Amino acid sequence: DALSEAFVSTMASLKASGAAPRWSSTQLAAEGAEAPTEARVRAATGIDGAKDLLAREEVGNDELFQLTAGVFVLSAVLAIASGVVIGGNVGATFTYLFAVLPIVFLGVGSSSPGIIVALYALVRGAAADAADAGRRR
Repeated sequence: DALSEAFVSTMASLKASGAAPRWSSTQLAAEGAEAPTEARVRAATGIDGAKDLLAREEVGNDELFQLTAGVFVLSAVLAIASGVVIGGNVGATFTYLFAVLPIVFLGVGSSSPGIIVALYALVRGAAADAADAGRRR
């Protein structure tokens, strides 16, 4: 900390003397830029409550981690089971097909994670609806 403070003070003195005119000259906010407010976001997008909408996550990181781990474990179990139960060339084919599932999952998650989040939210919503229907009976 002391070293960085000494560096900053040295650079500030060099700037004051004109030896380093560009030191600390960058602006972090554009001139004339206005901070977005909920009213401006609503006017631009037509979404009411945009502040809450943008701040809320549909699916948390922990849930995505559990989903990813579940895909890997399920794929491994299915690949091994198909090799053992079916056997032969057909079993080997299913083993390879099940082994590709995590790679496809990672590929889709890397290129377009919204698809995985939407599918997860859809399945979670359907499961919640089924649980509610079961409780009503």
